[in-house]
Amino acid sequence: MPTHGVTTAPINATETGKLRLKTQSNGITIVEGQSILMTKGAVGENISATGQRENATAMIVDLNGLRPGDPRISTGVAFFSTNSTGKLAFLDKMIAIYQVKASSGGTAIKMWEWKGADISVESK
Repeated sequence: MPTHGVTTAPINATETGKLRLKTQSNGITIVEGQSILMTKGAVGENISATGQRENATAMIVDLNGLRPGDPRISTGVAFFSTNSTGKLAFLDKMIAIYQVKASSGGTAIKMWEWKGADISVESK
């Protein structure tokens, strides 16, 4: 299936942020916070000709529960915003669903853009 307008070119960036964890009595942890992505690299790669780094902000909400077998998996939603006109511009107003898998070998994060749709429900 073709994916028009999709690029897989890497964007070299750093992420910083603050998270707040709220552990519920049922073992579910709700993670809320803000993350800032900032490009790094060479001019023309991820930094503009004027030397400006691009940045984007993500507000996140994450659910992390106790799972038999692997408790280091969480699922969440990220709400992105940016005024970038370069490599991070595609993130503006994007909503993404993500899954984080942490292990001793590192952390893997997969994200999928959420495309909403209007669904009509008929009553009988």
